Amino acid sequence: RGLTRSGSTSSRRSGGPAAGAPDDPAAPLSPLAGRSLPVIEPGHLNMRPTLLADLKQMPRFDCIIGCLGSAAEEISLEQLPATPLALDLGTPRNFAGERPGTLLVSLRELVADERSRPHAMARRESLRAELRDIVRRRLDYWLETSESTLGRIRAEAEKSRIQEVERTLRLHPGIDRRALDAMSRALVNRILQGPSEALRNSPDLAEAADSLFPRA
Repeated sequence: RGLTRSGSTSSRRSGGPAAGAPDDPAAPLSPLAGRSLPVIEPGHLNMRPTLLADLKQMPRFDCIIGCLGSAAEEISLEQLPATPLALDLGTPRNFAGERPGTLLVSLRELVADERSRPHAMARRESLRAELRDIVRRRLDYWLETSESTLGRIRAEAEKSRIQEVERTLRLHPGIDRRALDAMSRALVNRILQGPSEALRNSPDLAEAADSLFPRA
């Protein structure tokens, strides 16, 4: 979207304090610049670590993207290589000033532009609803104590899980304990997910199930 606003039609990658590729089709790696030399694990990013101080010496970029930490000082566009588009994703802003031939687009402007697109706002609301549901589920899980029906059900399931893990390890000592523990936890959580939702949403059902798991 930013490239469209800048009038750029190039298909090359972007570059700068976040990531990029210079206006040189022979360049094999895109520079990733930071205040200190970025550490890039092999195979994770097709990028070359670069210091911000050395960035200005590089050739023209199609796009420069900024996403530095909140403690970073603003960088003048004059300190950056020539580019038709400077995309500032920093909070607070990373880039400042003006430069002939360069369109500076901030994160705030991108968000404002998104609000004019119904499909983008619908997707955002969908993601917001999913996040609320995840948080609610996690809070409900944390609030389940030995005094609640769900808490006692989970406690019984956990006790059985541990017993089965220990029995399996005795019978098959070559099995990795951490892998078995993780698999059994995931299995118990998957089995209890549906019943837990039903009990949370139906007080009558929870009351009926209460007698199955009496308080200690």
